[in-house]
Amino acid sequence: MNLEDLIKCPKCNQKLDIPAVLPCGETICSKCIPNDESDCEFCHQTHFIPKDGILVNKILFKNLDLLCKNGTKSSIFDSEYEQIKKIYESPSENIDEFFQPLVNHIVTASEMKIRQIENIRDDLTQKIFSLKEDNVNNLKTNNSDFKSTFEELSQLVEEIKIIEGNITLKKDDVLSDKYECLRSKYAIKINKFYQIVRNYKQIRFFKSSPLVSEGILGLIEEKNLKTININEYAKAPFVSNCTNKKTLKILKINKKHFLFIYLGKKFNRSSDLDQELIETKLFDVVLYIEVYVKNVNIKTKEFFLDCECNFYLITNYGGFIYLYLDHSFQRILKKLDSSLEELETIAIKNPLTCIGATKKFVLGFSENNLEIFDHNLILLMTIHSTSSSLFMDYPSKISNMYANKLYYIFQHEKKITIVNQDNGKMVRSFELDSECKIFSVSTENVISAYDKNNSCLLEINLDGKIENKIQLDGFPENIEICLDEDDNFEFVDSKSLILYS
Repeated sequence: MNLEDLIKCPKCNQKLDIPAVLPCGETICSKCIPNDESDCEFCHQTHFIPKDGILVNKILFKNLDLLCKNGTKSSIFDSEYEQIKKIYESPSENIDEFFQPLVNHIVTASEMKIRQIENIRDDLTQKIFSLKEDNVNNLKTNNSDFKSTFEELSQLVEEIKIIEGNITLKKDDVLSDKYECLRSKYAIKINKFYQIVRNYKQIRFFKSSPLVSEGILGLIEEKNLKTININEYAKAPFVSNCTNKKTLKILKINKKHFLFIYLGKKFNRSSDLDQELIETKLFDVVLYIEVYVKNVNIKTKEFFLDCECNFYLITNYGGFIYLYLDHSFQRILKKLDSSLEELETIAIKNPLTCIGATKKFVLGFSENNLEIFDHNLILLMTIHSTSSSLFMDYPSKISNMYANKLYYIFQHEKKITIVNQDNGKMVRSFELDSECKIFSVSTENVISAYDKNNSCLLEINLDGKIENKIQLDGFPENIEICLDEDDNFEFVDSKSLILYS
């Protein structure tokens, strides 16, 4: 199928004007929508057309003009910027476009069920219209924030276009880093723009079960996007054997599996120990790793540690786990899969203080050296700290390391250091007002972190500026924050071992 066929209506064979989606999923133009009910020529079923209109394929509608340009060169931000420009010039019209599909969902659900539920349907649609009216009124009241955010977006797009033009003419690492920094600012700012337009609220429609009841059509959820309340989340307990919660670490791999890592003691049953050894080594120190899908434990594995030195490091990348164990007699680095099966094990010469895994390498940082491995733990090179800048300008103190496709992000207390993965050069370093825990670095270079002292989530751009704060309401102090497979927040109370999702 070529591009011309993609934007043609399959019924009249003309270019789509407003692409409408029939109940069976077929997309036709608005001129070909039947008036009431009719037999569909595509699926051969009878469709009931809602009185308030039919659903619009919004993604196709937004990109029709772009598809019709047939290769006209433009900025990657042009299409989205044109959309937000239309919203800025006519916000009420855009609010209609946002709320109307919600109404259409409600109406379509009522038409496909039984006709006796129209009174309930009208009550729900009235609530949507009331919310829409509140949205319009609040937007008029808070016009200054709306205007200033749009002006900042306009300035960012102009800066991005200038840099795009310069990058096209010549490759420049400084310009590339500045371009990626602008992308991070743009990603946060456009999210804020849409939140202002929606009055910092998320409104969705959830269909109910087929059972006839007062809520047969579903429920309208109104969610505040400036504050996350614990009551909005379902609770589920983890069934863990962890008794030493002070040592508990929680990781998420594949956005699917939780890892619980903690230290414990296990009685040594060796029968050949003499009395002196029995007194000194009655218990073994054990590192336990538990794997969970949601809150269900699927695997537990034990790693014995040295009583005198029970130090370990753990990180993950691409669904694999990298575990460093520091024994007095041997230091080892292991690679495990998400089921805790050991894939590789190697001996390490120098004691490591931090490990990190990226798309290219597994990095081991020690006091004097940087050791670089491939993903199979084959040592590629060891670089002394005095010459490490030839490979990477990393900071002298590292507590944690994170990475996306473009950058390494190093953290030590309040200090964040950004390093370009391709050339190893430090892009910038900055300090936050308070110590935060990073839990995500997006492909748009947005750093998401948890500020425990102020109980809020932060969105930070590559310049180190906090662009957005989301307040947490009602959550316990000891929480770990993760993202699920749909990038929704999940919270784990590390003290009571409760999952909020």
